[in-house]
Amino acid sequence: MIEHVRKRLVGIKRVMQEKSSTLSNPFFIFCFVWLVGWRNEYIRYRWCGRRLLGKLLHIKPISSFRLTGTGVLLLFSEDSVVKVPLSRIAEAALQRNFHHYRMLKESHLSHYVSYRLEPGDGFYHMDRLCPASDPVEAVASVVDAFEALTPSVRMPVRVLGKKCATGVAVLQRFSGMNIQVPVSAVIHTSAMHGDLTEHNVMTDAAGQVVLIDLERFDFDGIAGIDLIHFEVNRESTGKHCSFTECLPEFVKRGYDRDILIVYLLYRLGVEHNDGVRLPDSYYRRAYHAYKCLLAMVVKSCQ
Repeated sequence: MIEHVRKRLVGIKRVMQEKSSTLSNPFFIFCFVWLVGWRNEYIRYRWCGRRLLGKLLHIKPISSFRLTGTGVLLLFSEDSVVKVPLSRIAEAALQRNFHHYRMLKESHLSHYVSYRLEPGDGFYHMDRLCPASDPVEAVASVVDAFEALTPSVRMPVRVLGKKCATGVAVLQRFSGMNIQVPVSAVIHTSAMHGDLTEHNVMTDAAGQVVLIDLERFDFDGIAGIDLIHFEVNRESTGKHCSFTECLPEFVKRGYDRDILIVYLLYRLGVEHNDGVRLPDSYYRRAYHAYKCLLAMVVKSCQ
């Protein structure tokens, strides 16, 4: 009964957000940010004052808008999108995204950024893109291309430990227990998007698959993470639950336990930020998932 009510409330909230997002009046958008921004840990109200209102009045035309969970205001027009950061954390993420965009433009993976992205006065302006018609196929093609076009060598344990170091430290600090990256894991290197979801795989005007939200991109990333992230994100979104609650089920589907532990620690590290107070339940679920996965590893070795 409680679960049914929760799903109904989530559905009502989604409909209300979709209805309000189609309103394009700058003053309404400004008031909307103020009214709902208190629930977003990544928004800082000193970024939502007169300067934000000035941007909203200056950036025209606006056909719709969306406020992301990471503190970025998206303003849509017919052929473009303007991304406005509402905190220093959001600004840093957009800067990393632009940096990786330029890196890819100059690489052999440049066809994945065949769209315009330009910095403005406190915002970023990019072409409006279309969702991939078949995100599963698009993601598979991206992962195959990344693995084929970048050297695939076994990642040294110290390098893997460094990539997971923040997640390990955060989980140890929260749980008070010893957290370790699986030293027996056979992990290879590959170019990695880092946040490959169906919302970040798009198509340009020519129908070419392109990638957006590149702040976690890594030329020397962890092979296998992108595909796991895509599948876990779809599962957790469909079930309206934390991604950590889905991980043990993926072991039963044949996914390697060690790479799932690596994924958990890596994702925990990139999502944690000392400037944002995430709820304790987030870390509690992460630690529970770590223990479940670790127990499965131990059991499989007996």
